[in-house]
Amino acid sequence: MLLTAVFLPRRYGGTAVQAARRRVRERLLAAGCEHHRGPLVIGPGRRIAQLRDPFGTVVGIEGP
Repeated sequence: MLLTAVFLPRRYGGTAVQAARRRVRERLLAAGCEHHRGPLVIGPGRRIAQLRDPFGTVVGIEGP
């Protein structure tokens, strides 16, 4: 399964980016990933969530 993510500059925050991040997370979970940890606040206006794929690789999703 090919997953495509679009990375936008920080000035494009808000609900559109949050919805895109949610869709990427849902697609990764549907492809067999499991929730690893997060969401974590890593700085002002920066959050990440981490998932683990079926092979043990941790994948991070960053957004506002």
